[in-house]
Amino acid sequence: MIMIYKGDYALKYDEMWIDNPKWRPEMAYIQSIIAKNISSNIKWLDAGCGTGFFLKKFKGFQRAGFDISEDMLELAKIDNEDCLFLMKHNICEPFHDWNGKWDFISCTGQPWAYLNSINEIVNVVLNFYNWLAPSGKGLLVPDDVQIAFNINYHYNFNVEEFRYKYQVLNALILSSKDPFSVHKYMIYPMLDQWVRWFSVYFERIDILSKKFDTHVVPRTYLICSNKRKLPKMANAEVFINDKSLDYYINTYGIDKLNNETLFMK
Repeated sequence: MIMIYKGDYALKYDEMWIDNPKWRPEMAYIQSIIAKNISSNIKWLDAGCGTGFFLKKFKGFQRAGFDISEDMLELAKIDNEDCLFLMKHNICEPFHDWNGKWDFISCTGQPWAYLNSINEIVNVVLNFYNWLAPSGKGLLVPDDVQIAFNINYHYNFNVEEFRYKYQVLNALILSSKDPFSVHKYMIYPMLDQWVRWFSVYFERIDILSKKFDTHVVPRTYLICSNKRKLPKMANAEVFINDKSLDYYINTYGIDKLNNETLFMK
């Protein structure tokens, strides 16, 4: 069952996350990524827009948002009266009227974590592909659970996931508690799983990592670009902090692509 942030939880959301001193530096960094990818002639869709925090930072731009929580959307409408729309929608459901319409799509939370299955998350990836214009870009902010939990498991960015290994870790199921709620059985795909999924639809994937003083480990951000004309089971060009994946393979070896070599050095 999808968890919907509503009532008091919606009212407390920004206080817990957006305006929390721990997360404030990261919010500013994400805002800077968005700023680099939008302009006056760009149409931007914020998927899982929540309280509309990032939308409010770019008044006057062609922007829109959706969320599954009506209470969050009511908050998003405050100071976002010039948005193209703010509407209720489930991120895993198709919306054919949006196909090819958006120059930039952002998903800065982790709304997929509350979906019912991995297959529904795969639909999220397909939606990004369908909704983006041919020259569009997509921004995803996935938690890299390999970094967060110091999992000594090598990344595998090959779409032929069993090419190098006979077992592949696709996702973790996590439960957590905050001051206002318990979040049970959330699905967190591995970072390399996201890359394998998006590679089918995009020719280039950039992984950015950023270390903040308020966090113990780096955070990761994924940008997809060069949309394929048709889906294809082919590896994307992967860049990690502007260095090609081949650089890391040549430096450390294919079997040493872990969080230490890619993000912690």
